[in-house]
Order: sequence, then structure tokens, then C-alpha cells
Amino acid sequence: MLKINENNRIDAKDIYSFVEVKTDFYHWIKRCIEQADLQIEKDFTSNLSESTGGRRSINYEFTIDAAKEICIVSATSKAKELRRWLIGLSNQVDTGVLVTHEQVIEVIRMIKVFAICEYRKKALNENAENFIKNVLEIHPEYMKNKGLLYGKFHAWRNEMLHTGKEELNERLKEYCLIENKRIPAKFTQDEAIVMMGEYGHITNAIWDNLSSKNKSQELINNICSLAEKLAHEIKPFCERLNQSNLFFNKIETNEVKKVLK
Repeated sequence: MLKINENNRIDAKDIYSFVEVKTDFYHWIKRCIEQADLQIEKDFTSNLSESTGGRRSINYEFTIDAAKEICIVSATSKAKELRRWLIGLSNQVDTGVLVTHEQVIEVIRMIKVFAICEYRKKALNENAENFIKNVLEIHPEYMKNKGLLYGKFHAWRNEMLHTGKEELNERLKEYCLIENKRIPAKFTQDEAIVMMGEYGHITNAIWDNLSSKNKSQELINNICSLAEKLAHEIKPFCERLNQSNLFFNKIETNEVKKVLK
């Protein structure tokens, strides 16, 4: 909505034109700086314009965040339009509809970590412990029967991920029929998920990891959907990861603590 210059700043006169205020520019900008509690050098810079023979004016340039604040405190219809847009944008980031660069990097990091079975189990265990902790905060009387809560956790998780025994059996039969493959006589939940989709086990671990941190279900679903698409793009790396101690050690030292923290 506003032009950002090469210094990653926004000219105050561009903001003034955008918000469509009727107040004199210099009275308006001084009021906005005061209302938004903006600090010179930190939030904006000011300098005198080049002399043209008359009185030299003051030019202001604001950081992007400061420009947002000025638009909002201006309280015009245009400012309200920007405020609604910013709220909508924030909601999309919070729910994973839009993702930042940092979030994409974090998703790739989780894919690499959860390509390893050991860390998938750790994410599952942490999610179970968090589930039980949340239940006990509301129902401390269950403390004497925590075993029952583990059962409730797995029932809830299977329902959310569609990985219950009966449902998984039906899904596997249907998959084998369509793909003309033999239905295995025995299989674990993880083996069935891997057979039906290469990255289901990884996205389920990401689901566990985010769920254990009490993220919203909408955010978790959107991040898992993104993770599945990204996993297909880095498939060769995931395959090497499972085959090489060198890659395993790099993941151990550089990535795991950032994901399982």
C-alpha cells in the first residue's frame, strides 16, 4: 500500500497522502510521532531538504513498523482500512494460511529431524505428557489413574490423525486394492502409514510436536499440509538421512534441540 525506499524506509509524505488527512502536514506528523511514542533514529529519521532559495522543509522517513503505527493513529477511513488489513494479515500468519521465511525454515528443520524414527517417538511422548498435564490441570482427581489418561490420549490422537486400528486397516486395504499390492499380514501403525504415503509418519510427528506446544489446530493442520509438500521436494535428503551416520550426527548437533525444545 505504501512505497518502501531503498533504505527500507517510508517517506512521511507518502503516508500523509495515503491516509488522506485534512490537517496540515507538519502538525499532523508531529501529533502522530507523539501519539505513537516514536523515537528519532530508532523509528524515524529527519533531515532538512535541499535549499531552493526559500525556507528549507524537514523530511521524515519512518521504519515500516512505525509507518503502520502512524497510519493507525491517524484515525481516517483509510487508516481504518489499513488496520483491518493488518489484522487480517496477522490472523493468516497466526493460523498458518500465510507463512514467514522463518516458519518455512522451521518446517524444513522439523522434516529433517522427524525423518528419524527416534525423534518421532520423542515427539509422540512429549505430546502425550502435555496432553496429560493439560487434563490434570482441569481434573486433578485423575492423578491416581494416569494410565487411563494415556489411553485417552491415544484415542484422541488416533481420531485426530485417522490412525485408529480399524480405520487404518480399512485405509490400508483400500490402498492395496487400488495400487494392486499385497496386504501385509502384520504391520505396525507407523509401517502402515509409511506404506500409504511416504511422509505421513513425518507429518504426524510434526503434528505431535506442534500439539505438544499447544498450538491451534488450524495452525497445526496448515503447517502439516505445507510440510508434506516440502517433504516431497527434499525427498533425496530424507533418504540419505536415514542411511548415513554423518547426516544423523549433523541433525543431532545442529537441528534437534531447536525442534524438540
